[in-house]
Amino acid sequence: MIYRNFIHALLNCALKSFNLNVPLSGRKRKWWWDNDLKEAKALSLSSYIAWKNSGFPLNSAIFFNYHNNKKVYKNMVHLKKREASWSLSNKLLSSLTGGNTSNFWHQWSANLKTNAGESKFKFSGVSKASDIANLLAVSDGSNCSPNNLDANDKF
Repeated sequence: MIYRNFIHALLNCALKSFNLNVPLSGRKRKWWWDNDLKEAKALSLSSYIAWKNSGFPLNSAIFFNYHNNKKVYKNMVHLKKREASWSLSNKLLSSLTGGNTSNFWHQWSANLKTNAGESKFKFSGVSKASDIANLLAVSDGSNCSPNNLDANDKF
C-alpha cells in the first residue's frame, strides 16, 4: 500500500513537472490536423471495435464498413499532409522572394528546424533522454531498497 502510494505520488510529480504537450525533440506538431481528421479517425476506430466485437468475420458488411472507413481516414491523412506541405513550401517561397527574410526564417524554424539530440530537461547535468532514464532508475532503486536487510528478510 505504501509503495503504491509512493509510486502514485511520483507519477503526479512527474505529470506536474513536465509539459507533456511539448513535442519530442526532432518532431513537429501535426499543425495540419483538423476536426475532419479527428472525426474520420473516431469513425474508423468505432467501426474497428464493432468488427472486433463481432468476432472478426472477413466477408461481412461490418468488415467492409471498417475497411472503407479506414481507407477514407488514411487517404484523408495523406491529403491533409500533402496540402500542408504545399502550403508550407508556398509560404517559404513567397516570404523569400518578397524580401521578408525574418518571416522566412521564422517559418523555417517553426516547421523545419530540429534539435536532434537535445533535451529540454536536465537533471544533475544530464540532458540525454537515456541518461536521464538511467539516473531516475538508479535513484528509484536506491530509494526503494530496504534500510535494514534483516528486517527485509523477515518481512
